[in-house]
Amino acid sequence: MFENQYEDSFWSQTDKIIRRILYNLFHEIQHSQTVSPLIYKILLLIEGLQIAFFAINTSFSFLWSSSMTNVIQQAIQYFQINGPIQKHGQTIFLMILYIVISINLITLLVALQCSYSVAQKHKKSSSLFNYFIKYLWLYGLFTNTIGYIPMINIYLSTFYCNSSTDLGMSLECYKQSYFIHLSIAIFGFIIFAVLQTIFYKLYIDLNPCSKNPYAHPQSINDIIKLVLKTALPIYTTFDPEGVYGKALIICLGIYLICMVSNRFFCLPYYSKNIQNFTLIIDSSLLWIVWISFVCAIVDSGSISILYIFTGIPFISISIIFLMRYKESRVLSQTMKHFKKDTDFEYYLTLVIGLIENRSNPEDCIQLDGALKFHARYCTKISDVNCNCQSLILDKEDNIQIYQNNTNQINLSENIKWYNFVKFLLLDSFDKFQKSTRLHLFNSYIQHAKLNNKFKSLLELMYTSELKPNMQEEFSIYSYNHIIEDELKENDLRNTENKTIEVNSIIQFQAIFVDFLGSLEKSVNYYQEFWNKLLEEIPDVDKLLLLGTKITNSFETNQQVFENLQEINSNHIKTLLIYGHYLKEIVNDEQDGSRLLEKAQYIQRGNQANKQFVDVEKLKYGENSTTSVISVSGNLNQIGIVVNTNNEIEQLLSYSKNDLMGQNISKIMPKVYGDIHDGLFHRYLETSQPKVIGIERTVMCLNKNGYVIPTSIMVKVLPNLDQGIQIVGFLKEIDNQESKSQIDKDQVVHYIIYREDNLQIQGISQSIHDYFGIPSQLVYGNSNNISDFTIDQIMPGVADIANKEEMMSAQGLVTTIDSTYVQMNYLIEEENGYQESDLESQAQKYDNQQINQELENGIEKKKYKKFRQAQIKANLIIEQEFDLGLKVNVISFTETDSSTIQAQDNNIEEHVFTNNNKTIIKGEAPFGKDEQKSQTGEHQNGEYDDESSNIPGESVNDDQRQLKDFKTLISEKTIPKKIKILNRTALLLLLILCGLSAYDLGFKTSNESTVTEGLEAIQSGYILSKTLSTSIYYSNMLYKLANNLITPPAGQTADDYANGFRNNLSTSLNNLKDQMYNMIKHQISMYNNQNTNPPNLTITIQKMSSQGTLSSDQETLTDSLLTFINSGSTFQMSPLASIVKGQVNQATSSLYYINSNGLQSQREACNKTANEFFNYYYNKIDDFRINYIVVLSIAIVFVVISLFILIPIVFQVNRTNHKVLSLFGYIPYPEIRQLADKCGIYIQEYISIRGQEHFDSQDNKDENQNEGKEEVIDGENNQNNSEYIKSIDNGTDKNNTAVHTLDFKKQERIRSMEEKNHEHIKNNQDKKAENQNEDHEFIDHRSNLLLNQKDGSKKSVILIFGFVGALFILQYVIHFILDLQYIDKVQNIYSTLQLSCLLPSYTKWNLLFSQMQIQNGAVVLDTSSQIDLAEFYSQKIYITQNLFSYYYSYSFPRQMSTYQTQFQQAQTQNICTLINNINSNDQATCTAVNNGILKSGLITAVVYFTVGLRTSVSGFMATNLSDQQKLAFLTSTSFQQLQIQQSFMVSLMDQLTQLLVQQVPNYLSYRTTIEIIVFCLYIIVILASFVFIWLPYMARINVKIWRTKGMLNMIPVEVIQKHESLKNAFLHGEILSAVK
Repeated sequence: MFENQYEDSFWSQTDKIIRRILYNLFHEIQHSQTVSPLIYKILLLIEGLQIAFFAINTSFSFLWSSSMTNVIQQAIQYFQINGPIQKHGQTIFLMILYIVISINLITLLVALQCSYSVAQKHKKSSSLFNYFIKYLWLYGLFTNTIGYIPMINIYLSTFYCNSSTDLGMSLECYKQSYFIHLSIAIFGFIIFAVLQTIFYKLYIDLNPCSKNPYAHPQSINDIIKLVLKTALPIYTTFDPEGVYGKALIICLGIYLICMVSNRFFCLPYYSKNIQNFTLIIDSSLLWIVWISFVCAIVDSGSISILYIFTGIPFISISIIFLMRYKESRVLSQTMKHFKKDTDFEYYLTLVIGLIENRSNPEDCIQLDGALKFHARYCTKISDVNCNCQSLILDKEDNIQIYQNNTNQINLSENIKWYNFVKFLLLDSFDKFQKSTRLHLFNSYIQHAKLNNKFKSLLELMYTSELKPNMQEEFSIYSYNHIIEDELKENDLRNTENKTIEVNSIIQFQAIFVDFLGSLEKSVNYYQEFWNKLLEEIPDVDKLLLLGTKITNSFETNQQVFENLQEINSNHIKTLLIYGHYLKEIVNDEQDGSRLLEKAQYIQRGNQANKQFVDVEKLKYGENSTTSVISVSGNLNQIGIVVNTNNEIEQLLSYSKNDLMGQNISKIMPKVYGDIHDGLFHRYLETSQPKVIGIERTVMCLNKNGYVIPTSIMVKVLPNLDQGIQIVGFLKEIDNQESKSQIDKDQVVHYIIYREDNLQIQGISQSIHDYFGIPSQLVYGNSNNISDFTIDQIMPGVADIANKEEMMSAQGLVTTIDSTYVQMNYLIEEENGYQESDLESQAQKYDNQQINQELENGIEKKKYKKFRQAQIKANLIIEQEFDLGLKVNVISFTETDSSTIQAQDNNIEEHVFTNNNKTIIKGEAPFGKDEQKSQTGEHQNGEYDDESSNIPGESVNDDQRQLKDFKTLISEKTIPKKIKILNRTALLLLLILCGLSAYDLGFKTSNESTVTEGLEAIQSGYILSKTLSTSIYYSNMLYKLANNLITPPAGQTADDYANGFRNNLSTSLNNLKDQMYNMIKHQISMYNNQNTNPPNLTITIQKMSSQGTLSSDQETLTDSLLTFINSGSTFQMSPLASIVKGQVNQATSSLYYINSNGLQSQREACNKTANEFFNYYYNKIDDFRINYIVVLSIAIVFVVISLFILIPIVFQVNRTNHKVLSLFGYIPYPEIRQLADKCGIYIQEYISIRGQEHFDSQDNKDENQNEGKEEVIDGENNQNNSEYIKSIDNGTDKNNTAVHTLDFKKQERIRSMEEKNHEHIKNNQDKKAENQNEDHEFIDHRSNLLLNQKDGSKKSVILIFGFVGALFILQYVIHFILDLQYIDKVQNIYSTLQLSCLLPSYTKWNLLFSQMQIQNGAVVLDTSSQIDLAEFYSQKIYITQNLFSYYYSYSFPRQMSTYQTQFQQAQTQNICTLINNINSNDQATCTAVNNGILKSGLITAVVYFTVGLRTSVSGFMATNLSDQQKLAFLTSTSFQQLQIQQSFMVSLMDQLTQLLVQQVPNYLSYRTTIEIIVFCLYIIVILASFVFIWLPYMARINVKIWRTKGMLNMIPVEVIQKHESLKNAFLHGEILSAVK
């Protein structure tokens, strides 16, 4: 019905398929369940409360305030999801969110599953399907009412996370966990949007007669409400505090006014109660919004909530009365007042509502008023279509019924009213011709109220041509299926012809025709293959291509056969045709014989149980020879033939292509054809059957223009996939069945004529054969002759007085005179063949051609056709049609003796022809003894050399092995080689995926290792820097106490000391934390090494409070703890207690700090930091080993797999290519015989002629089983000779109705037999000569096939090598990238080491320089005795140079911020780069040392180091007093160096911290990239396996299956005859390849 609606482009076809699937699904959903009006009203009420919540939102401060208001607000907010999620926070919110997402996801999955089930037509097979459909129905009902607002609300609340709300704070907006929820919510919202769009479009019911309460016409009001239900949650999501509440109330009020106003202009619900209820809901919402608006304008204290409850009834009743007034105005309009089709549809909806509720007196009065108003202005009162006047005349009776409150419905009266509605619709079509709404409306009325199914279908077809929208298109599709289901149900309920399953018969016939075509194509492939082998130089590629086609065609035939078996497993013709195909063509003896035996068993069973089997099923079922013809009843195609079976050609001589697309009247006499379309139209318009399901006799017209009496059964095809189809079952009437044995020899003639003008309308073929009257004289067969009447040849029949006698069983005895025809129409006498013609033909053609001509009846006796004869006529059909047309059909037989003699002569010729036909049948190739003997003699005499001298036991064993081998190759199993290939490839895939997964896991764990190393290296080196800071501030306190430095102006010594104490306290605390951090990393490092931490001890110098010095061995951690305690003690000591020369606890603590911190602890901290660096640096370097191992394993397995796969593919290809060589062992004559078999099969079983023979053979078998007819065994030469002998003796034992043949004819038969045998002998001699001549090129052909070469090795090596190289290359590239990653991480570690060392070196350098000045002597390292100040000066230079070296390596892009700031720090103003620096410090920074810091870090570090070294070397050149030392330490130049150092260290620490912060970004990015690459790699490798490897294996499997198919083409008996061929089958590599 929808075939022409879309273009044939890809997207149009895709759109069509998707629509069809959706329409199927929603058709099931809509009709799976109905909701009661009460429940639907409750849902509408809840939906109204959800909308009302937004008008009295608790966030609106301007609303009235009362306890009752709060209760109502709290109650209403729970009808939608906003209240619970805002009140209960994150837990409830996430629970509801994932419930909603789960519901939508489950709905999508259920919809997909149901769509698949509907598409596969499995819906009846599973009760689970019914539950799924009900679930979808429930989902649609809820989402279209109360479910939409909560779902859209939860999604919007997720998309817009407001951190100012309690929910937003609990969700931690825009953080990691939120983005996870957001991603899932986006996925769920997409599903929800798709589902909602589909359900909004298709969860509808446009049927005005529907029982669904939500059924209503298409209306813009649905879109208005949907927009409102979307906009309100959006507002509350973005304005939870109600800031713009007044604006919302104003907009909402205006919107509701538009929506309520639109109710007056849009089409209403079909249910009046639902329509009134929706009006109440909408008006109540409008009133609530109005009260809220007043509260927003006026003081809320003057407005009470009671106004809402008191105003709702008033406003609702007022709107309902306004609506009724509007309806009364619509009912008082005529057709000319309606400007749009929607206005008239409104009118019809109101009328139908009044008709359905006319038991209500008020509605009855309104209906009568509308009827009278229509009748007043009706211009078609006289028209039979308008019954308004008859309805008015019945008004009093109707009123009496309704006044008595009778609920009985008068069916006839109901039909009258809906006929009135039908007239209104027909009248509207003149004005709204292309209104899809009205035509769809008419379709509903025609079917639901007038029970006119086919008119309804025609209206649906017409509507579909008017380009309906999607909702109308779905309604058309759904209603079409409703009618189809009713047709199927009525067909099952019909008591007549229950056993004729029209659907299955039509489906079977359509597939059977394709089956025959597929078989013919397959056999042609076989024949072409064998013929190619007969060529002198066979085309090997062509043979392989044909082998593939043969294999594919065999699979297709097998599938089609299985489809036919599913419909009817006992179809005899299918079993016989396919059985012979398997046995004779495919050489599958076992399966072919099984099917043939099954067919014979079914045939015998049918004959044995014929009296118990339904006669109609035998006559019209699939096993009958009935012609089936399907005629379209679709719009613009009424009467067009859309399908036939092949039997139509046997019956009428029309091929299928002759009739397809033609009007059915083509096979009717013109008198019937002229009126048939009108009768067909009337049936479709009224749906009132007159001949449907009734068997009757009709006269069909064959291709030659002659009528054939047939019995016909007409049925309506319940399946409406292709629209309306009427199916006719035609079967030729066998008049012989009802006659006695003597009457059977009489020919029955038929003639059709009109009773009014006696014009002949049709004659049978026998009238031309026996009386010479041609079909061209009949009316309608020629444009020039139209006055041929019955009285011209049968005056007795034309006499009306004899009509009663013709209608009697005895019939009318009268005469027929066809000489009148010859004389008046100048028709020449037709001549038959002379006897001498046959002998001349024998000289010209060979035996087969003569037999063919004999079979076609060339030899016919010449006799005079135009003659007079006495006949007995019977009137068998008398028909009267409209406009006085009367048509009669008579049958007659001849009764005079002369004609009987002519019939006898014809019978003799018939017997002669059949006898010759019988002789010819003795040479048929399938199962014929003579041919087998000839073939056997020829083969044994010609090729016995290979099969001689073989023991019988060995032969039996070989035969058993060959049968087993044939069974093996007939099974479509996966060969072992293919299994090995697939398993190897799958194993390689798993190994590569496992390697990649291991590599990914290793790299993911490496991220934590790299991060851990980063933290450990930083903690180790920063410990030394913090240690120097603590020593520095301790010494500053000592200097202050000993007046080596003075406090700044305005500060006391104690105030200045407190600053140092605070800095020292902070430094000690940092030192403590860093020490614990170092211990943690030490434990982790040694745990990774699976070793115990070494007891690193250092020599500690101590001084007691009495001044006694001592030394001890302590671990670094213990000494650091003592250092921290000493520092804390020293920090809390007063300045007076640390004056030089005193011995107390403070000075002891200072001694411990300086003597150990400057020496052993410093060295131990540096050693620990270097251990951290070396360990993690080397551990990163060890990653190379893992990457090398992964690369090596991948390469090894890829190479091993290639060495496994390539030889197997070689072997498979070589075997597939070599199989063709086996055909070189088959001798030339046997190949010719196999080719001939194919042609004979097509002639006997596929062609129409073969089908006729096949059917005649079936009929003969039936007659043999019944024992009612003679048997002529055409396969037994002895029977033929006996038959001829009986002719010689002058008797015929088999046919009592045939007279003795004359002597001359017997002599002619003998001479013909002698000539036939002589001709056969000559042919055999010629064949022997040709065989001797053909030996040379046969040997050449065999050698060509046997010595062919396989040229596929190079391509296999190239393909597999290329794929393997791609995999290896991928791992090599990955390995190179991994090495680059290692280098980058090591570069980062080195950079971090330098970044931590440089500030530490500057601090130590400054510290040792100060102590050198303070002590007046060089501070030496206790172990190496080097100048520590000079040592750290050199370290600074070296570190600075190393910075430049490592910086030459490129940093990852994720560390670009660090790289940029580092570059800027080297050459730009340091003061502007330091973070969190105030204006005073920035000014100081800029001015220090004449702005040296503005030149960049490189210059500043060099200046600092040089300046410090110069100052110390100059100071050490002279011996200065303490006052001079004080003066030097407090000098401006030295102070400037200290200030410069503090700013440099701040920037260095800032860069170090930035480096540490950005490294995880790079690691995270790399991990993400690795995961993406891994996923892509898995996708690529799986895609390669699925889309490349599996298709490649499928092609190889196809080759193997082709190999099996080609091997199966060689018969077992041929293999057994030739030892070389047998050995190749049983002992060669072919056997191993196909196993």
